[in-house]
Amino acid sequence: MNADDLGPLPQSDRADDLEELSLQALTNLIPIDRFRLRTEPGKDRGVDRYLEAKITGRDTNCRSQIQLKGTDSTRQNDDGSVSVRVEASNLNYLCYGPCPVYVLYRSRPNELRFVWARQEAERLDRLKPDWRNQQQVSLRFYRRLDALSFDEIHVRILQEGQLGRQIYDIIARSTVSEHVTIQITPSTLQVSDPNQIERLLIDSGMTIVASGFARRAVELYEALNPTAKSRPKILLVHAYAQYLLDDYFAAQSSLARAATKLDELSDSERCWHERMRRICDYRIGRIDREEYLRQQQEASERLTGVPALEHRLEVTRHRQLAARDLRQRQELKESIGQIVAEIRDHPDAPPGLRIAARICELSAEGQDCVVQSVHNNHLANMRGQIGTLSDNFRRHVELLEGRWRAWSENMQRVYNEAADANHPMLIADALYAAGSVRHLACMTERVFSEIDGRRAPDANERIRTAIGFLEQSQDIYAGAGCMESELRAKMLRADLYEILGEQETARRLASEVLPIAAAMQYATIETNARDHIEGLTLLRQYVDRLREVKEADEDLKLAAASEADLDQLARDAIEVAGLSNERVGAMRRYHETRRTIARERLDWCRHIDFEADFSATPSIESLLAQDPMQFCVCRELGYRSAVPHTDCGVVLRAFKETYCKACDRREPKRETASPLH
Repeated sequence: MNADDLGPLPQSDRADDLEELSLQALTNLIPIDRFRLRTEPGKDRGVDRYLEAKITGRDTNCRSQIQLKGTDSTRQNDDGSVSVRVEASNLNYLCYGPCPVYVLYRSRPNELRFVWARQEAERLDRLKPDWRNQQQVSLRFYRRLDALSFDEIHVRILQEGQLGRQIYDIIARSTVSEHVTIQITPSTLQVSDPNQIERLLIDSGMTIVASGFARRAVELYEALNPTAKSRPKILLVHAYAQYLLDDYFAAQSSLARAATKLDELSDSERCWHERMRRICDYRIGRIDREEYLRQQQEASERLTGVPALEHRLEVTRHRQLAARDLRQRQELKESIGQIVAEIRDHPDAPPGLRIAARICELSAEGQDCVVQSVHNNHLANMRGQIGTLSDNFRRHVELLEGRWRAWSENMQRVYNEAADANHPMLIADALYAAGSVRHLACMTERVFSEIDGRRAPDANERIRTAIGFLEQSQDIYAGAGCMESELRAKMLRADLYEILGEQETARRLASEVLPIAAAMQYATIETNARDHIEGLTLLRQYVDRLREVKEADEDLKLAAASEADLDQLARDAIEVAGLSNERVGAMRRYHETRRTIARERLDWCRHIDFEADFSATPSIESLLAQDPMQFCVCRELGYRSAVPHTDCGVVLRAFKETYCKACDRREPKRETASPLH
């Protein structure tokens, strides 16, 4: 039987064969444990397949659009690349999609090559800026598609998917700047009167879109009269909705129309408008990921009004977290309070933003309470050196207890405000702040109980409360697609389960987090999860580190003290002893003398020491009313300065010249002591 016996049939050509061969070659090469090859739904408009990245067998919905090409030609360019002509409209179309890539099958020598569509568009923009007006353009395929290439593709798909999710989160969180006047449900959006629709979109349009009703927001927009459609705030809502519906042209059109009336928008709305334009530029391939992130950073440095206050708050918060000096931390915490007060009093700051700022302030306040608790533990250990615990220090402890009570009450209050605002992100952030501060407090309490060898107070109820807060926030973050926040909350739960002694639960949570954090390149979360699985948890690391510090040679610790450390030591000693702040200078000089002799014992001789004459100090109240006379002594041979002096340097130089210069018993500690890491 031949084809003529079957009647008229469509003719299959070489192009059809190459298409089948290219798909077969790609399918055979794809690592199925890391990718899923999906078909294009509906009519093919220039996309042959979707390549979805997988993480440990889990689908991520992070995808790359693939356009397949095939050729029998063996011709190559001088640089080894292979040129293939494609429709300009096809390249332009692909650039609007997620992580687009062209894959070329060459029958001879039976290989696959690939090129990123947006990179080719950028190359053409440089060489032929008007390429979009051409019928065809030439793509240059340099790279072979192999196992190493799939590593890069996997990472890039996840990175672009993650960035897209972060962009959505940025926009969704920005709706806290809106006056939310309704609780978003489908029934509240069933309005038809144009005036009501206009009011609804102006008051709550951004929140409507962020709550998942983008298509309904577009329908409401279409029901407006032309005058209302031209209002800049409504144009922003329309742009946001079209963006989420992947119609970037429509989003850009609305943003361009809104740009003609920027003076009618608030500072925060103008900032949002600028951000959306950058996002759309990224989505249509006008700028790449690195340029987008660079522009975001640049824009954050030139904000004004309420956006400027938001930026100042974020910068100050990070500085406060990084500060080691207690006085500096306190100053920065006060700055945070001042900025939050400005936000809450600013006439353009809406309720949602005020709640978000208050959550940030309470997070800083709670963490500062933990730091102060650690400091109080340090002061309590110092009292053995002073011989007393002052009433001033007791009052300080009572004050901290009062701060903790106030913090807990205020945290509950701000959570209630977030719940009343019906904004999921605010609720999740409030729960996370409450849980994370309690996590830090419980962790610190457990560490010091182990280091000091005392029985830890029963904190099970507080720990389970914190776990509950974090679990609730984790569920909200997961529902909103905020993967990084979800994983952070999950790892804090793992830490708390370990404190409870439920190590298996902690390891299970860490095992669930690890592959996702690794694939998404959340380095800190990945390290934390891996450490949990290997038994090197935060709790164990903190305990081991503090025990190492506590057991280290005192001279090593004191010799390494910085100027700021001496300032803090002096203030601590004054506080524990209950002395006047006027004695801080004298106390600092005393500790500076101790640091000097510690360094001498390390590098000169372990037997050298200072003795201070406190015979003129009849009571603790008169301690360091004046600098004490100092003697230099040798603990090995019993030598002692003949003439004391208040300046330790004077005494030290004379002693070394008289007794140490020719001594054959001199033995520096540094040769045998272990350094303090």
